[in-house]
Amino acid sequence: MQLRSNFMAITLCAAAIALLPTTAQATSIFTATTVIDYYDTYGSTHPWKDLTTGPLMSLDSFSEVLDGNANTYITLSQDWYITLGFVGGVVIDAPGQNDLFISEYGLDYEAANVYISSDWGQTFTLLGQADGDTRSAFDFASIGYTDAVNAVKIVSAYSGRNHWGFDLAYVQGLEGSVQAVPEPESYALFLAGLGLMSLVVRRRRKNI
Repeated sequence: MQLRSNFMAITLCAAAIALLPTTAQATSIFTATTVIDYYDTYGSTHPWKDLTTGPLMSLDSFSEVLDGNANTYITLSQDWYITLGFVGGVVIDAPGQNDLFISEYGLDYEAANVYISSDWGQTFTLLGQADGDTRSAFDFASIGYTDAVNAVKIVSAYSGRNHWGFDLAYVQGLEGSVQAVPEPESYALFLAGLGLMSLVVRRRRKNI
């Protein structure tokens, strides 16, 4: 029985450790896939809006900015914004490379201010300006930002020159700058293994 308990504890811990990322572990290019907040000219903000029900105001759909496709987009008129979040990972400052991409579909004179957050949009730091008709790249080191980023806010700075606004296609973390975040189940499995090992040790001490 004791041998079986030891085996179960070791197995649980080993499985959980395999799922927990190390500080150097990174995934491939990572697209922001959830909408945290947005604002439009109707004058109201929409924090954590359920996108499956209710009106979406003047932003018709958000799927076009969450699919990682450079040919689909949402249009942000001047001062409109959208805050996107990364699920299952964070974007970090990787040495000697850019960390974040903002893709814009439209014209070269369109622009937007880019803000980053490490607390799911509670506070923001200005990263820089994304240009139109290109994929703008940003290095967190350029502003000395060292925290892990889980949310990005795009605020249209478009001036209204005979066009609708900043056409945001996607927000992506660059390969090498993306660090996986384990699901809560992984931590639960790890803690269960530790608890079982502690129980085995206590029983062994009683038998000595």
